[in-house]
Amino acid sequence: MRRIPCSLLLCVLGLALVSLSLSGCFTGVQKLEVDPTTVARLRQETPVGGMIRIPVTFTPEPEPVPEPVPTASPTPRPVETATPEDYFARAARCQERGDLDCAIAAWSQVIAVQPDLALAYNNRGSAYADRGDLAQAIADLDQAIALRPDYAEAYSNRGSAYYAQGDLERAIADYDRAIALRPDLAEAYNNRGSAYHNRGDLKQAIADFDRAIALRPDFAEATYNRGRAYHELGNLARAIADYDRAIALRPGYAQAYYDRGVAHAALGDLERAERDYGWAIGLRPDFAEAYNNRGNLYARRGFLAQAIADFDRAIALRPDDADLYVNRAIAHAEQGEQALAIADWDQVIALRPQDGSAYRSRGVARFLSGQVEQAIADFDQAIALNPYDDAAYCARAAAHAELGDTGQAIADFRQALEISDDLHYRQLAKEGLRRLGAEP
Repeated sequence: MRRIPCSLLLCVLGLALVSLSLSGCFTGVQKLEVDPTTVARLRQETPVGGMIRIPVTFTPEPEPVPEPVPTASPTPRPVETATPEDYFARAARCQERGDLDCAIAAWSQVIAVQPDLALAYNNRGSAYADRGDLAQAIADLDQAIALRPDYAEAYSNRGSAYYAQGDLERAIADYDRAIALRPDLAEAYNNRGSAYHNRGDLKQAIADFDRAIALRPDFAEATYNRGRAYHELGNLARAIADYDRAIALRPGYAQAYYDRGVAHAALGDLERAERDYGWAIGLRPDFAEAYNNRGNLYARRGFLAQAIADFDRAIALRPDDADLYVNRAIAHAEQGEQALAIADWDQVIALRPQDGSAYRSRGVARFLSGQVEQAIADFDQAIALNPYDDAAYCARAAAHAELGDTGQAIADFRQALEISDDLHYRQLAKEGLRRLGAEP
């Protein structure tokens, strides 16, 4: 019986750790904020922002003074009724502590008292948007604009609601209108830049971020977003410079640390990348992507125990992310823990049952565990899902050779040669055929 060395089969696996290059969530669209000094000014002046936060101060009640016992029944005190100012103050307190249901209720009370107040519709719409009720948010912002057609902030906020719905064209149209009404509205430029970015117009996005930063040099989000655009253009030095500036402006900016780590890793500066991922995790202990990418760095440096610990944490945070199980499976395999690797490949297959590469990879782990027949079943499934999987043919050939089925092994190596344009797998197939005494 002619055997194919395990080293040949390991080469067939062809796996790579899955890094999450850039964050899936684009931090760009913002609600606008302003701090007016009095409710009266709010009702008389054009507001400068969307989600209005009203500072509310409270005067302590004076110490109670003992009163003489009355000789007759006391006169009933009048029942106090809430004023619009009370509802404004309540809405401000609710928004300050992030209680969106309370804020919506308070703005609804303001609207009931003053139904022509565009600001109240704008703010309630923004609260609905933050709660994820985008249709209701757009309805309120429509009403705010109907009441005040020159309400730039309402256009910007409605654009953000369209952005959240994935309707980039409507979002850009609303940002255009907001900018036409208020050319100094930095948030609208930032938001339009984010929409351009998501549409793939990176140069237009950068132009908008430039304008936002020119209007507000301390605008951390716009600076970060410009860094993201440079990052996707491949200009990593400019990207890192913007991430640096965003972090200087906002030292707790976890996402900027994370993306700077991605950029450092792409440049090969693994120590800085690892440090940035550590900062991101320290600031956001639920940052699954940062654990995953730091785990990949540990694995690349041979620190497999630390890598697996990070993958464990990432999986605990995101148990439905198949890529995290892929990375942990590879680390377990490199440790020689094939049973643990198989368990992780089981999870990948449960999450992605049409992923032929997962069956192939589980087959390799089974082969290395001595489960050769089960390995062949996995390679069969991988090939059924992808008849052009040259790696699976090479792996199945090695498994058939291990069982002494030389004819099937030769057929699989020849099929790999027939379908593969990859020099690596063609060389593997030729080497396998030579070891079996067959002509390539």
